[in-house]
Amino acid sequence: MVSSPGTPMFISLNSKTMKIYKDSKELPFLIYKKIMQTGDFLYMIKGYEDGDEVEADPEELEGKFNDLITDFVISINAVNEDLQNQSNYFIATLEFNKLSVAVNLIDDIQKRISLAGNIVLPEDLQKEIASNISEILEGIKVERDPDLEKQKEKLFEKMSVHESNILKYDEIMNKDNESETDNDLDKQFINVCLGLEIPFPDESKISLYQFSIMIDKALERAKALEQINKK
Repeated sequence: MVSSPGTPMFISLNSKTMKIYKDSKELPFLIYKKIMQTGDFLYMIKGYEDGDEVEADPEELEGKFNDLITDFVISINAVNEDLQNQSNYFIATLEFNKLSVAVNLIDDIQKRISLAGNIVLPEDLQKEIASNISEILEGIKVERDPDLEKQKEKLFEKMSVHESNILKYDEIMNKDNESETDNDLDKQFINVCLGLEIPFPDESKISLYQFSIMIDKALERAKALEQINKK
C-alpha cells in the first residue's frame, strides 16, 4: 500500500485493493494518535504514509473513524460496567461474610452468658463482654444495641441486603458469561490492565506466563484496596 518514491498512489476507496481499519482491535495506537494529531483521516487506510496521493473521500473515512471510536467507547464502557458488577459482588460477599462472623461470635458470647443462669455477672466480666462486642462490631456500619438479640436482628437485616446484592450481581455476571463469545481473553486483558492502572502493553511482546503474573498482581491489588476501604 505504501507508494514507492516519486510514484503517487491513486486507489479508490471502493477498490478491493484498498484496506481500511475496521475496528479498535485492528487500529494501532500509533495510527490513532496520528489521526488525532493531524486530522488526516487518510491514515485510516492501511499502509498510508504522509504524502501518499490516494483517491479516497476523507469525509467517508472520517465517518468510518468516528464509527470505530464510537464502538470502542461503547466496548470500554461495557468493560467498566463489568468491572463495577464484579466489584459490587465482591464487596457484598465480603460484607455478608463479615456480618455472619459477627453474628456467630455474638452467639458464642450469649452461650457463655447463658451458662451463668440467673446469676448476675461480675462487673469486670460485663465490661469484658461489652469490650468483646465492641471489637466484634468494629468496622461494621450498623446501629448498636445493648440487647444482644436485638443487635443480631440488626445484623441480620444488613446481611439480607448484602445477600440480595450477591444474588443480583451473580445473576448479572452469569448472564454476561452466557453471552460471551471468543473475546474472553480480550476482556481479561483489558480488565487486568485497568485493574493495575497501566497502559495497554503490546500483546505480541507479552508471554502467557507474564500475563498470568499480571493477573496475580491485579488480584493482589484489588484485595489490598479492599482492605484499605474496610478501614
